[in-house]
Amino acid sequence: MSLNRNGARTTPFRVRGLPVDEVFAHFNNPGGVADLDQAIDTSLNRRPLRDILDDLGALDATVLAHHPGLRPGGLFAGDPTSIID
Repeated sequence: MSLNRNGARTTPFRVRGLPVDEVFAHFNNPGGVADLDQAIDTSLNRRPLRDILDDLGALDATVLAHHPGLRPGGLFAGDPTSIID
């Protein structure tokens, strides 16, 4: 076996001992996958990609609604990153 450490591959080495699937066998719970997915969705606030893209599509309007004075040629006219298409 070899690993990547700090971006470089280590020299090969041998691992001896109990097989990992035996050591962690008591954690194997295929019936709990649906509950695990639900817990991940809840804790990470995971959403479908379409919902995220829809929200991003409306983001410019949301930001501009909170900052109505920032328009092209306004306060930051010399800054090309503030130009609004």
